Amino acid sequence: MKKLIMLVTFALISVSSYAEDIYPCDFKCSSAFSQAVKVSASVSTGTIFSVVDLKDYSARTYVAERYYNRAAGEYLERAKQITTTTRAKNVANEVKTRMKSIQEQGITIPASTARSAHDLILVPSTRQTVAQMLYSNMNFENKARSYFSFIVNTLSSMVPVPNITIYFKVPFSNGSTALFVVSGLSFDHGDIIGELTYEYVEGSAKDSDGNIIPSSTSGLMGTRYFRVSQNQSFFNAVADMYGAQVRVANSCKNTSYTICKTSSSGSATCTSYTTCF
Repeated sequence: MKKLIMLVTFALISVSSYAEDIYPCDFKCSSAFSQAVKVSASVSTGTIFSVVDLKDYSARTYVAERYYNRAAGEYLERAKQITTTTRAKNVANEVKTRMKSIQEQGITIPASTARSAHDLILVPSTRQTVAQMLYSNMNFENKARSYFSFIVNTLSSMVPVPNITIYFKVPFSNGSTALFVVSGLSFDHGDIIGELTYEYVEGSAKDSDGNIIPSSTSGLMGTRYFRVSQNQSFFNAVADMYGAQVRVANSCKNTSYTICKTSSSGSATCTSYTTCF
């Protein structure tokens, strides 16, 4: 098993004369504002700080305030949003750049490994096979380490470092996709230590038409449109696995029809359509 011990190096980012603390809002954080409220309760009144959302790479700057709440009859803390600092914007852009570098590693699961993301459901062992492919890709791992290192060195530790994760979209050869969560590193006395782990995110698989691939009987509910016949076949197999039968209500063929309209000036305009009745 691969182990890593990496000396922390501090990333240099252009800063204003006042370098405020910047806190991450990771994938377990509901919103940047909710994180700001938590921070405001732990810092001194008047403290300026920023929050970078690791999900959408946005940055917001706040000032911690105290106000008198008449209903509660006491002073409470709150976070007031102000103009986002240049430093916070730069940090958010750097997070986005590093994540983009990870996503662009060109990892595609070949058909010989999995026919489609459907196999993550139909053949559960496929999950471990895909995870092993990610684990074995050193270029991917180096990029992931770099991302974790930047998060540790640049953002304040409001969120425990082991909880900061990467959600990586894995493409399959037929155009389907699935998310895998990458985690496992921790911070200890100036070193990033640990071993990267990869795990399929339940319910994240989508076919090439963009339909969510059900991972339970309840997930079968709803309407799906299949432009690719293979996706219909795979869905049928998943439905069968959950004990549901897919029946064909009716068959049809493309039918053309035309709609004509008359304008106020008396001229006519006709539009032809092709659909399936």
